[in-house]
Amino acid sequence: MTVWCRRCSRRFGKYSALRQHVRDSQNHYECNICQFDGETWDELLDHARGEQCGIVCQGCDGGLGEIWSNDGNGYWEHVKQENVCMICDRHFENPNNLRQHEISHRQKNVECYRCNDTFKTYGGMASSIV
Repeated sequence: MTVWCRRCSRRFGKYSALRQHVRDSQNHYECNICQFDGETWDELLDHARGEQCGIVCQGCDGGLGEIWSNDGNGYWEHVKQENVCMICDRHFENPNNLRQHEISHRQKNVECYRCNDTFKTYGGMASSIV
């Protein structure tokens, strides 16, 4: 029996050899949940997001992203330990830096009673008055 990898134009004598090829090749990015076979890492990340086969943390691995299992607490432990922003996936050295960063995602909804400008925080508004 001969099996064929269309993407790489290679033949294999056994299905197990093809599976090993897909697992080890830089031309294949396979989903561990449903065996989707992407041509690029970004395609696999998009698949995991769209099909909800895993949780993608784009901030992991120097911004290349990592796919975390949907089951278990591994991802949530990672979020806590690495101080991950739940909006943009950036990682921070400590919880305070994360809290400061999270302000950047807020809407400007604190209105100044003097000039009618809007601010993200009451402190930001108060400092503009002084």
